Amino acid sequence: MEVTATTKGNPLKTVHIPSHKIKWLGFVPYLFISPYFLIYLAFSLFPVIYTFYVSLTEWSGFTHPVFIGIKNYATLLKDGRFYSAMGNTLIFMSMIIPTQIVLGMLTAVILSSKTMIARDTYRLLNFLPYITTPVAMGYFLVFCLIGNLERSILSCQSGESLKKILIGLDNRGRHVS
Repeated sequence: MEVTATTKGNPLKTVHIPSHKIKWLGFVPYLFISPYFLIYLAFSLFPVIYTFYVSLTEWSGFTHPVFIGIKNYATLLKDGRFYSAMGNTLIFMSMIIPTQIVLGMLTAVILSSKTMIARDTYRLLNFLPYITTPVAMGYFLVFCLIGNLERSILSCQSGESLKKILIGLDNRGRHVS
């Protein structure tokens, strides 16, 4: 295969690349997306498949599972509470989903409106929970490591103290136990 490439000496030089290298180069993009698929398999697909397997067994969680096939599903379909729960779920969904869609669209219109008074304040109030949660978790972490919130806030005034807190040392360089 012939490929036009830019080199130092000749800007539009035609270079011959062997076909076995072209085939290997076609595989490279899949290497870049493989971490996503490995994480997906580990944390999404595997639990779904394992849950389906467990649903086909009789298992208390403490003993070894005994395979019983679709007996659990047959029992479920004979239970009146299952149909009541499904009806309640459908009623709940029919009320909540349209409400969430309407409120989301209304929020988007308000946030993008050029004529709204105090638009930036409303945007801040809408985004504030996403900002305050990590800050609160940080204070909670420092409180857990030190044990006293006032002391932890005062000791975090310098960056060096914060580094010691985060690696598990107290202000005198000793390990916190």
